Amino acid sequence: MDDLGVEVHLRSIVTQVDDRGPTVSRKDGGSDRVEARTVLWTAGVEAPPPATAPARATGAEQDRAGRIRVQPDLSVAGHPRIRMVGDLMSLDELPGLAEVAMQSGAYAGRRIRHSVEGGTREPRPFRYLDLGSAAYISRGRAVVKMGRFHASGRVGRLIRLFIHIVFLTGFRSRAGALLSWAVVFASGSRRERAFTAAAPGATAAPPVSPSSPPADPAVARNEPRRSA
Repeated sequence: MDDLGVEVHLRSIVTQVDDRGPTVSRKDGGSDRVEARTVLWTAGVEAPPPATAPARATGAEQDRAGRIRVQPDLSVAGHPRIRMVGDLMSLDELPGLAEVAMQSGAYAGRRIRHSVEGGTREPRPFRYLDLGSAAYISRGRAVVKMGRFHASGRVGRLIRLFIHIVFLTGFRSRAGALLSWAVVFASGSRRERAFTAAAPGATAAPPVSPSSPPADPAVARNEPRRSA
């Protein structure tokens, strides 16, 4: 990461954020001030709004991220005919990954089919199979972890691209992804980049002192921010 100009600080927690940057507390009890005009927050994943309605209707318990806690067969407690999958479910602290959604969706489909067909043999509880993780770092660089196998750099990037293509559905989706990647690799441009500017006449918010409470409690608790 050093050759990319990235500094990694482990065992650190952001306790405050204002218009001049974040304040980070260390494990030894001290704190550091990071002067920055731009702060990108990726603290966690929150359940989508559709999780609220079924939770209220069924009285189901929700976890900290708003996901509905389910039984081992992915059903809601007290409602065996209602099942939650993907980012809506909370089971065994499974992460909000696409692979979790795919496997839980396939399992729920099999349970529904078993019920419709009147199967006599009770299906096994849902069991997630961890196929590994892959993450994009920068242009031409990625990291891949599958069991004891680890790869990074350009090799990791190629493996991640292959995995992504394999899990896409249909020739058109795969061809479109390959064409888009080819354009990005050749030109270096990315369509998803966004640029924002402060409104004319807007004034910066006053800095927050370490002794005063933060303006946003969700930042201090390192919790996902809920949007209205």
